[in-house]
Amino acid sequence: MLEVGSVVLAALMLGGTALIAHGRRFGWLYLCVMQLPAGAYDVATHQWGFIVMGFVGGWFYWRGWRRTRSAR
Repeated sequence: MLEVGSVVLAALMLGGTALIAHGRRFGWLYLCVMQLPAGAYDVATHQWGFIVMGFVGGWFYWRGWRRTRSAR
């Protein structure tokens, strides 16, 4: 179960990164929102270090989305 969840979350996160790489502003917001299920998974699997990373990453994704929004 742990491996399947990790693969699914990694694929979803890579999808958001691909959106950003292709100039899609939505990718920032998508990755910010993806921190919620990723955080729940981290708590369920006791991966405490990833929870901290999720908060920091979520803040960066939110900031990226806001920056691209104000650049228009």
